[in-house]
Amino acid sequence: MGVAWAGQRVGGGRSAAGLPPRVPLLLLLLLAGSPRARADPDAPAPQPAWSQAQLQQQFEQSYRRQHKHFEADSRGRPYDRSPMAGRARGARAGGQPDPVPGLAAPEGPALSPLTASMEDLVLPFGYPLESYPVETGDGFILRMYRIPRGARNATAGGGAAEGPRPAVILHHGVTLASNCFVVMDPESSMGFYLADAGFDVWMVNTRGNTYSRGHRRFKSTDVSSYWAFSMDDLALVDLATQIDFVLSRTGLRRAAFAGHSQGGTLALMLLAARPEYNSKVSLLMLLGALHRAELITAPFLRTQAAGGSANLLRRLGSGQFLANTVTSPFVDSCEGPAVTQMCFELFNFLFYGPSKAVDGRDFPRVAATWPATVGASNLVHWTQMRRAQRGLAMFDFGTDCGGAPECNGSACTRTCNQAKYGTEQPPLYDLSRITAPSAVLEGDNDMMAVAQDAALLIRGLGAKPVYHKIYPETAHMDFVWARRPIMKADIINMLWATADVTRAGG
Repeated sequence: MGVAWAGQRVGGGRSAAGLPPRVPLLLLLLLAGSPRARADPDAPAPQPAWSQAQLQQQFEQSYRRQHKHFEADSRGRPYDRSPMAGRARGARAGGQPDPVPGLAAPEGPALSPLTASMEDLVLPFGYPLESYPVETGDGFILRMYRIPRGARNATAGGGAAEGPRPAVILHHGVTLASNCFVVMDPESSMGFYLADAGFDVWMVNTRGNTYSRGHRRFKSTDVSSYWAFSMDDLALVDLATQIDFVLSRTGLRRAAFAGHSQGGTLALMLLAARPEYNSKVSLLMLLGALHRAELITAPFLRTQAAGGSANLLRRLGSGQFLANTVTSPFVDSCEGPAVTQMCFELFNFLFYGPSKAVDGRDFPRVAATWPATVGASNLVHWTQMRRAQRGLAMFDFGTDCGGAPECNGSACTRTCNQAKYGTEQPPLYDLSRITAPSAVLEGDNDMMAVAQDAALLIRGLGAKPVYHKIYPETAHMDFVWARRPIMKADIINMLWATADVTRAGG
């Protein structure tokens, strides 16, 4: 599936230059740099061979024939975001009720009417869903979701008696959230098919993203306080807290971990910095994981690192990048058969790389989940590592130690490397301290986690991976957005081969 550039014919029998009026402003801005993408303002607008209604009807009929399990969900937008509707969705999902103890009014998920909630995605398929607010030591309220059992095998209280289920923690990549693991149908999305395979599935969210907005003292509008975190905090605080919560809740000694993209990177950081967590992980499954930022070839992160747009936003007082409530209307306006394929391929190419497995007709569903908000300092951290070309390193606070750090409560927005680390350069994460059993799955068309990155990662781990496979014609987002992903059977089999249902203390 190639990228549809200007002048190349796309769905609906029109060229990319003949965009309908609903094409998003963001897409126009992205294309504006190419002279070929500029249409003659005096030329008459091309007329479609069919009416928009006819095109939409043909599109939906073809879509439903090809994807039998896909239900009419994204076409039901906008979603009802009233407080009453939110309470009703929460009541349908189990788990620990809000608010967290001692916190009267936590900040809820930052969902626009065009963004699907986890309940919107999971409950219509008949799967149980549980929601848990998990508090970190520095006061962030992280949202975790759980699918405790599948809809297609054992059911609670019926049929054969259920034994203990091995727990697996799924971690999303940058610009994504827990919804990436349930965005497609049950045969395709990892959260569903692992639950059906017999696992107790837990899906995490990093602080500040669409679902994890709460804090004990700050609001997300308190830019200098709330958004003063980097990848180090996502790994060493958030992920450690989430693993401990899952083990405490299930009573298990170990849980499996499957991280896509940055989700895998954060696990590398945690296990390297806090080796005691190696014994809490039955399998470290890395799906398109990356750790050498200078090797990324995807246009967005490459150009963002060169231009420093995330750092500019941070300096201008905006702690978040790709805020979901701002971007969702632009992404959503790509709907319609004449532009859906082109929009999806363009966004996929710019952010993650082109894919032959991710179907452009799924863009309406993906648009209901992506992008999730990213902390600006998260991308600044990647930019620092790309420019330094030293490897996986802690956040660089610089060497200017003049004056006192600027603090609000316990959150400090300025320090220096000498005060933070005792050295002028931020320390590197020592991958040789990672001894948990690992599986490295990579795609040969991945523009984020390239082959050289995977080779360096495998060479640096403290223990040789128990499984390593390169999938042909596989791109970065195929792990979470592809229909019937080719790595599905391997993921299930590897997780079962290393599953551990031993009780803690047993």
